[in-house]
Amino acid sequence: MNHEAEIIKLLQRYFAAYPNSQMDAGALAFYARALAPLSIETIDAAMMMLIRTSKFFPSIAEVFQAAQSLIDYMENKRPSATEAWAEVMREARRKHLYKPWDYSCDEVQKAVAAFGKQELCTLEEDKVGIARAQFMKMYNEIVQAEKDRRRYDAVVAEIERESKPQLQGEIIALAEAKSMREKKA
Repeated sequence: MNHEAEIIKLLQRYFAAYPNSQMDAGALAFYARALAPLSIETIDAAMMMLIRTSKFFPSIAEVFQAAQSLIDYMENKRPSATEAWAEVMREARRKHLYKPWDYSCDEVQKAVAAFGKQELCTLEEDKVGIARAQFMKMYNEIVQAEKDRRRYDAVVAEIERESKPQLQGEIIALAEAKSMREKKA
């Protein structure tokens, strides 16, 4: 059984939770194609999470969003913006500008670079609140950009996977045509 057939079979099990769903075979096939980059286990976990909150059969976007939330939770590599700010302030106090800082993830490091390490180390007391809000906004934007990049990379990989057999066929056909021309010449 191919991956898309497994996805269809999995999604059909969730119809019991959504008895009024108008999902047909064509829609299921479309869901399966769109969700193909995710593992069966990830889709199942996302659907289990969604049946607790969704009154209607979840959209493809909702399944991806739930799957990404679960993946982020399982990886547990990225602190919240508040935790990132606390981490940065701790490093600024302990190591100031003179020692290398330790970062919990790349996104915190990028936010520090964007904000400026020296600026973080030399904050005036009355400017801490504004700096905190600015840093947290930068950090959240960096985290969102990373999520977007991963999502785009997955779509590009899917497009490449689907177009690769077609391109290979075209390359073979061109090579055969060239070979035929060379034989005639």
